[in-house]
Parts: sequence; C-alpha cells; structure tokens
Amino acid sequence: MNIDIFVQIKNEKLNGWKEKSDVKHSEVTSYINQIKLYEWEIKKYIQFASKNGEDLGKTSSHLFGQLKDFIAYCNKTSGAPFNLEDIRTAQFNYNEAARKVHSELMGT
Repeated sequence: MNIDIFVQIKNEKLNGWKEKSDVKHSEVTSYINQIKLYEWEIKKYIQFASKNGEDLGKTSSHLFGQLKDFIAYCNKTSGAPFNLEDIRTAQFNYNEAARKVHSELMGT
C-alpha cells in the first residue's frame, strides 16, 4: 500500500475521495491486523532469545505504536503533518533487532 497515495486522496478531496479513502483505510486496518498476528508469533519465539529477545519485543511494540498513530492521523480532519520518517526509523530498528534474534536462534 502506498501511504502517499492514501494521504493525497484524503487531502485532495476529488470526486469519490471518500470511497477511495475508506478503501485505503480498510487496507491499512487489515495490515494492522496482520501485524498483530505477526507480533503474536514473534513473542512466541523471542522467549528463546535471551540476549536479543527483549530488544525485539520493544522495537516491535514501538513500530506497531507508530502505525497505530498513523491510522489515528489518517482518521482526523486537521491538516497537521505526520512524520513518516518516524515509521521508517522504527521499521529499520525492528528489522535490525529481528536479524539479531534470528541469528541468535540459529546459533550464528
């Protein structure tokens, strides 16, 4: 899903913008539900990663929180900007922590 398109649709308010915005919101909500499932799966495995598991738990919670904040931003009508860089940074930190846990679990 392209976040820029979602924001553009919401801001331009062209014909059919509400329907398109609702569809994109449904897609994002679906992604959030998938992330919740993945977060559950991650928590099952990080218990075995004594060195790096806690960091992965924290970074995944932070990333999920950033995505929830983005959903809230998309639902409000004010023109306040949203910093997508925060999501990118959270995603990078999560990926780095996930690599460390994977390496730890594989014994490398």
